[in-house]
This record gives sequence, structure tokens and C-alpha cells, in this order.
Amino acid sequence: MSDAHQEKHFEAYIVTKLEEQGWLVGDTAQYDTERALYPDDLLGWIEETQPEKLEKLSRLNGDRTAGVLMDRLDKALGKNGTPQVLRRGFDIAGSGHIDLSEAAPEDRRNKEVLKRYAANRLRVVPQLKYHPSRELAIDLGFFINGLPVATVELKTDFTQ
Repeated sequence: MSDAHQEKHFEAYIVTKLEEQGWLVGDTAQYDTERALYPDDLLGWIEETQPEKLEKLSRLNGDRTAGVLMDRLDKALGKNGTPQVLRRGFDIAGSGHIDLSEAAPEDRRNKEVLKRYAANRLRVVPQLKYHPSRELAIDLGFFINGLPVATVELKTDFTQ
């Protein structure tokens, strides 16, 4: 039997189309299953858009900076949920308020807002292994600045 109708081809097609639109393609090995985050994007977003806040946090915490930041983010997510934290950010002692995304600007004249909006990191991770101790995987995971926002489990007429 031909494998032309298998999910892997549909998955690869979706990933390719997203990549052509500027999405980053991730690797499940870079995903933090304990915190349910893509740390490289989280830290990269903050470093690019709020370097002074990350520097303050780094001066206080040294090598533990990433862990302290992600632990505080985890608490904010547990309390307020992903949509609220993505929209409004969260506060962290020693650094103040941390923004986690920038919405599309209504007024395109503000260059600083346009720069932060362009810095948003959209990522798709194929075959995302989401469980810390078991080999369970979701076909596609979608992230904004390191935070998971959606998952997709693909099906074809021949597999469902």
C-alpha cells in the first residue's frame, strides 16, 4: 500500500507552509516538558525586547536567571492562564514587569512597537513529546514567544 495518504506528509506540508510564512520550526528536544515552555524563544524574546530587565534579573540571580524567570512565569500562568499572561505579561521581583508578546499595532508610526511586534517568535514543533517520562507525542505544537498556544492532532481519511 502506498504511503501517499499518511499523516506524515500532511504534517510536513503544514510545517513547510508555516516556515515559508516566517514561522520557526522547532525540535521536541528543546521543549521543556516540566514547565511546558520552549525556553529558547522565551529567553530570546525577552533578551531582544527587554534587555535591561533581563540584565537586572541576571545581576540578581546569575546562572539561575533562566530558571528563576521560568518558575515565576509558571506561577503567573497557573494563576492567570496563558491568554492573560501573553496579553498582559507578569511581574517578577528585581526586574519589574515582563511583557511576553506584542500585539499588532493600530498606529504604524510607532517604530518601537513595530520592532517589538516583529520580534514575536512564532514556532511550530512537529511530533512534540509533551510528557516528561513517557514517549507521548502530539503531531504539531504551536508557540508564541515560547508559550504553547495550540496543538493539532492530524488525521486523514485513511488513519481515522
